[in-house]
Amino acid sequence: MKLFLAITTSVLIGLAVDARADQPPSDVAKPVPVTRTEMKAALEALKSRAPRLPLPEAEGGGGVNNGRMRAAYLPESWIGPGGRAGAGRAGSGRFGQDSTLDFAFTTSLFWVVSRGNNCHYCLGHQELKLRRAGLDEDTIASLDSDWSVFDPRQQGALTYARKLTLEPQRVGDADLAALRALFTDAEVIELTFSIARFNATNRWTDGLGLPQDVRFGEEESRLDTPTSERFQHTVSFATPMARRPRRSLPTLKEVEQAIEAARARAARVELPGAEAAAAGLAAAIGKRMPLGWERAMAQVSGTGPSQVGALNTIMTDENLPARLKAELALISAAHNRAWYAVGHAAHRLRGLGASTSDMAALFDGDARAGDGASAAHALAAKLTADPHLMTDADIAAVREHFSDAETAQIVHVICMANLFDRFTESLGLPLEAGICE
Repeated sequence: MKLFLAITTSVLIGLAVDARADQPPSDVAKPVPVTRTEMKAALEALKSRAPRLPLPEAEGGGGVNNGRMRAAYLPESWIGPGGRAGAGRAGSGRFGQDSTLDFAFTTSLFWVVSRGNNCHYCLGHQELKLRRAGLDEDTIASLDSDWSVFDPRQQGALTYARKLTLEPQRVGDADLAALRALFTDAEVIELTFSIARFNATNRWTDGLGLPQDVRFGEEESRLDTPTSERFQHTVSFATPMARRPRRSLPTLKEVEQAIEAARARAARVELPGAEAAAAGLAAAIGKRMPLGWERAMAQVSGTGPSQVGALNTIMTDENLPARLKAELALISAAHNRAWYAVGHAAHRLRGLGASTSDMAALFDGDARAGDGASAAHALAAKLTADPHLMTDADIAAVREHFSDAETAQIVHVICMANLFDRFTESLGLPLEAGICE
């Protein structure tokens, strides 16, 4: 492997190993471990894998791999305050100060999301966090195969996290009604946002093939610890193998009908008032009134306003062509059958000159071959629908047409589109007047 010297504007970068090698990139996805024992071995083995983009060393060797990758390739405005140093604190497991949902509770959700996406990097981090939070080995193991040990609220949240991860297109009124019997509307919004954000983080860390960190804070991150006899051979019910097959992409007619239905529906939870949300989001949206998704995110304690600002920036700034970003969002939303997100992505595409036939081609799987846009479109489809099947070759195909920074940004756009899809569609947000009309 060759070495190169990389410099970013935010950190001093030392020598980094280039993920390219003389041999063709592998087109084989990593296996899905079935048992906890197999899973732990896979998490420990991840320490030795080569990343799919060059991973620079931070000054002094500090910082986790996720944070260093973000710092090297993503614009500061895309990450939000604290995002670089915090390794993409998407999924820190911390709810707001007024929330009744604690660190261990939300970290267990992140664990289940990561198991569902077969994201070994994030699984490793959540294992270590849960240990630090005081959970014993068998309690953590129960997340894989026996939720009866948890109280009804946690069981309800775990069920929702698994479904929103594996089958977001199947989340409906009954799922939200079941949650609302256990949580306040504010908590449901915050739960939904965190689960959606964990899904985004998985697609970033696993999509780029990050190696597992050797150390976690001041401690060595040993992940292949002993498993009790009870759970050594128990088969997980949280892996991607547990999901039902996804339907093929919708036709243009189905999309048009679904968009119209989304205009007439009512949100499944009570959103913050428009005036109150506008006041809380003033730094992110200025003096205009918030859209429905912005009102919902205003409810997310602590990070809501910064996430609104980051998402709006990603959609509109000059990093990557605006049309490509809107196309990636539309592909993601169509695969997730996230009709609110489909409406917004299609609206942006129309404003950028895309025709109905242009958008229909995206729903048909994009017949073009060999150009950068189609490589990015193919990545969006796979990273959205089958993140556990990602391979080195998938990223290499995009790198043939884009710089490493652009490749990372394309991955991030797809990740955030998956966050937006899950958040807006699970809450059943109605499409605003004037959007995609």
